[in-house]
Amino acid sequence: MINVHQRNIPLNIEKIFSLLIDMGTDKDVIWPAANMPFVRTPAEMQVGVTKETHGIIKATLSEYVLNERIVWLANLPFLKGTHAFYLKSESSEITAISHVLKADLSWWFKPIWYFKVLGIHDRIIEGIFDRIEKVGKKTI
Repeated sequence: MINVHQRNIPLNIEKIFSLLIDMGTDKDVIWPAANMPFVRTPAEMQVGVTKETHGIIKATLSEYVLNERIVWLANLPFLKGTHAFYLKSESSEITAISHVLKADLSWWFKPIWYFKVLGIHDRIIEGIFDRIEKVGKKTI
């Protein structure tokens, strides 16, 4: 399964990256689903050490390149794969952001993913993008 979201956001790459690394901490201003908390290890991001949890999904930071990408690896019995934010500077004040989810799903989790989780996942990612844009407009 592959799921991709992309958007150009009128905000510099450094600010967007900063917002992404604050997600799941007490500094988070972009996670849009209060009823489905996202939590990550509160210390500085470290590959192989930093963990994240949202719902039943748990993952470990597997790649971290400043102002370029944050990649999480999930290795659960029902879901094995990565989800990542990628950033590319289009200009000094426009950043292309994408979220890419690539995963193998167990046979029993596939219908749950496609009929229950996928819509929620898509709304959350688009909500994150919306909130990043609002930070750029200073309306959050």
